[in-house]
Amino acid sequence: MAKFQSTLEPAIKGTSQPFYGGNYADLNSVIEASKKGKEEAGIAFATVPDIITEKVKATKTTTYPDGKVEVIEKESLEIIEITRGIIMVGDQWLEGKLTVKTGNKVNDPQAMGSGLTYNRRYLQANMLNIPTADGEDDDGEATQERSNGKKGSSKASSRPRMSSAKAEPIL
Repeated sequence: MAKFQSTLEPAIKGTSQPFYGGNYADLNSVIEASKKGKEEAGIAFATVPDIITEKVKATKTTTYPDGKVEVIEKESLEIIEITRGIIMVGDQWLEGKLTVKTGNKVNDPQAMGSGLTYNRRYLQANMLNIPTADGEDDDGEATQERSNGKKGSSKASSRPRMSSAKAEPIL
């Protein structure tokens, strides 16, 4: 694995992210960054999705000044996507897992596909330790909805940046 990781080039952040104005390394870029090294080291990487639907029940209680109490119960279905990433080298393997809740979009195959692609990209990048060029990930900041209803902003510009030049081997 160490030999493989020493051959990695950074995944190019060539896809625009309109919500926070930056770029990110998409799934194809992550795969391309590791393709040659995996082949040379005899490493295989696979993902296995597992979709779970759960019923969520929420209760809201409001007490009015006149003493009247109103209770509203709401049930919804939420999809939880669990994707397992498996690294295989010969007869040895390593498994990782990433869970993403896609919310109540039960009948939206595009939402499910988006969650699966997200999981595949992050599992592969993390399990194989694939760096990204021109700065680090925004730690999911763009996915956070703040109390003011606006999406979070990226702080990637204030983070350390990785040079696109290949790093010298430590050992």
